[in-house]
Amino acid sequence: MKKLLLIILLCSSLLVSSQETLEIIGTIVNSQNSPVSSASVSIPAAFLRTTTDQEGQFNLSLENVNYKIDDIIKISSTAADETINMTIGDYMKLNKKQIVLNDGSATDKRNKEKIATTKEERFEYTEAKKTLLTLNKVKQGNKISIKNYRGQTFFDERVETESLLSKEFDLNFLKDGNYFFEIEKDIQIDIIPFTISFEKGIIFLKNKENTLFKPHVKFENESVKLTQLSPNKEPVTVNIYGDYYNTYELIYTETIRDEQDIKRLYKLEKGNFKIVIKSNNKEYATLINNYD
Repeated sequence: MKKLLLIILLCSSLLVSSQETLEIIGTIVNSQNSPVSSASVSIPAAFLRTTTDQEGQFNLSLENVNYKIDDIIKISSTAADETINMTIGDYMKLNKKQIVLNDGSATDKRNKEKIATTKEERFEYTEAKKTLLTLNKVKQGNKISIKNYRGQTFFDERVETESLLSKEFDLNFLKDGNYFFEIEKDIQIDIIPFTISFEKGIIFLKNKENTLFKPHVKFENESVKLTQLSPNKEPVTVNIYGDYYNTYELIYTETIRDEQDIKRLYKLEKGNFKIVIKSNNKEYATLINNYD
């Protein structure tokens, strides 16, 4: 006999614009009101998937994700033979309502309103496979990281060998979503975006790969020489701080705009200084001792 799943969808903030953050939040319980763990909740068009925790709760964030209001949310569990499909728009209508998964149809218990869904066979999650990342001119001391667009870091490692041409990664620990490899070298940072999808595995977004160039700061003859490539003419901000009684105070600031090949020379008086350069949402700091 097929078990019914009672799905309580709790929506705290529902926003139509894809420029704002929408969260798909809810709790899945069975007909005895017990939480259902390891149930699948996914939005295939956005390459997003999660599973419920021991309390039956799930959370999918659409931050930095392009989605449409008619994209399908799929909810299924091995405890049932059906998968419920509803659009993001349907979900937004079900604020603080209860629905029952039964023969592919969802019914609002309060007003018996039918939500358009489709019955289909239960699907299983196929874990992301291991991937072999080809590396270009990576050497000892360079850093490889895996991050998401919220600023979270999931992997961070310094290269210990003299040179590294490739590295295998097991990405099964990552939830479905958008991520990127960050390869930090001496003078540049390579960004390699990819998506984890429960249906398609690992998807590398070749057209979105990017290279960020790091600033180069050289101190000689009581002067600081700054050079940096900025192919897209991104703004670069230079802040110079002086050390006065163990407290750094800002003594000079400059924002450089619309330049691809940046070159600057800053004359310093005697003392200790900190040069902070902000570029491409990253910050680079260099300490200068001008007493010698």
